[in-house]
Amino acid sequence: MVSKFLRGKKVGSWGNDGEDLHRWRAGQFRSMVREYFEVKRLLYPFPWVLAVCRK
Repeated sequence: MVSKFLRGKKVGSWGNDGEDLHRWRAGQFRSMVREYFEVKRLLYPFPWVLAVCRK
């Protein structure tokens, strides 16, 4: 992840951490969430993607 790399963490692996289980682009995340919920709003506070949804 870029934020780790910029902080000087995991420099040898360009910020990638083998323990990160899920890494999505915003569009991929939106598509996955839409399968289960009605998405009201997506928020992008760095480094997260948050979805405000209705069941």
